[in-house]
Amino acid sequence: MVAQNKFITDSSLNYMLKAFSAFSRESIILIAATLLIILECYFLLSPDPQLHVLSVWVYLLIIPVGILFLLGEPIGKYGFAKPVWPFSMRWTIAILALLVLYPAITSPLSQFREYYHHNTSMGLDILGLRILLAALYYLPEEFFFRGFLLFGLRGRVGDQMANCIQ
Repeated sequence: MVAQNKFITDSSLNYMLKAFSAFSRESIILIAATLLIILECYFLLSPDPQLHVLSVWVYLLIIPVGILFLLGEPIGKYGFAKPVWPFSMRWTIAILALLVLYPAITSPLSQFREYYHHNTSMGLDILGLRILLAALYYLPEEFFFRGFLLFGLRGRVGDQMANCIQ
């Protein structure tokens, strides 16, 4: 004989599902975003400041993507689609080269070292690591604010209000 749970019945489960489905997609996104920002600020996954990026990835990227999957939303609608790049490949490579070379060329200068006195040993290896860490930190934030919040809310409240909310 199978023991039955007298607290969870089919009717109570249906009631919970109806209550959950009463929230609109936008309401779920807004409530989840508020909770995730609070968690990311006050409940870090590691006390080590060097691992703050782990909390950012979990709270601002992995959990929101999971919420979108649970809502049955296509992820491409939230910024994960292949973009149409407006510039030629030649201009793109030239601009990227300048962005990488400028700090590498200016870091040995005495003016640079005086201004950034706390890290005078910045070289190409440190510069590459800093660029990688910045990308690892800001990618989840960009998705969270521009993808999850902005694209999640703009259908309901419009572009201007979605910008204000995010």
